[in-house]
Amino acid sequence: MTIPQSSELTRTSLFIVPLWRILIGILSLNTARKLDTKNPQRFFKRARVRFIRYDGIEAKVGTEMNVIKDEIFEGRILDMVRRSLDFVRSQIKEHTKLGTDGLFHTTPEYPEFAWKEIIINSIAHRDYSIKGTDIQIKMFDDRITVESPGILPGIVRLNNLRTVHFSRNPNIARFLHEYDYVQEFGEGIDRMFNEMAAAGLPAPEYHDNAFMLNAGKL
Repeated sequence: MTIPQSSELTRTSLFIVPLWRILIGILSLNTARKLDTKNPQRFFKRARVRFIRYDGIEAKVGTEMNVIKDEIFEGRILDMVRRSLDFVRSQIKEHTKLGTDGLFHTTPEYPEFAWKEIIINSIAHRDYSIKGTDIQIKMFDDRITVESPGILPGIVRLNNLRTVHFSRNPNIARFLHEYDYVQEFGEGIDRMFNEMAAAGLPAPEYHDNAFMLNAGKL
C-alpha cells in the first residue's frame, strides 16, 4: 500500500487534520469493537476470509471449473487471522533437495513472511464499509493472490507503498499489534519485497481496482 506527503500546512489545515484523525479513529474504534464481538458477522456479513485453491494457473468456470478447495474463515478478527494463516500454511508446498554440504534442505514455495504479510494486511486494512464481498485468497499452481475490498488507504499509492505507511483501521492494527501480527513500523511491505528477492522469486504485484485491492502474485 502507498503514501505521499504534504509539505507546509496552512493555519486552516492545522485544525482540519486533527478533525479527520478524530473521525477516522472513531470509525475505526467502532469497527474494531464490532469485529471483536462473539459473532461479528451479525454486523458485517461478509467480514470473513475465503480461500480458493485452483488446479492450474487460471480460474475456469462452468463445465471446466477447476476449484479444488473452497474454505471460509469467520469469527472474531483474531480467529480469522489465525485460521487463515494456519490453513494457508498447510497448502504451501515444500521442496527438499540435497545441498552441496551433503545435507538435505527444505525450502518453502514462498517465504513465510511474504504470504503472511499480504494476508494480515488484507484483514487489518480492508474497507469494512464495503459489505458486498469478502477477502479472497486465491492459490494457483504458480502464484497466490489476495483480494481485499477497498482501494489503497489514505495517501498510499502504488508508487510509494514500500515507503509510506497509513492505517485505514488504526484500532484494528493496534489490536493485532498486541498479538504480534502487525508491527506498526511500516516496514512490512518493503521487507516482503526483499524476502522475495532473496528467495530468487519475482517481486509481488499490487493492482488497485475500483473497489478491490489485488495484492500479491507471489
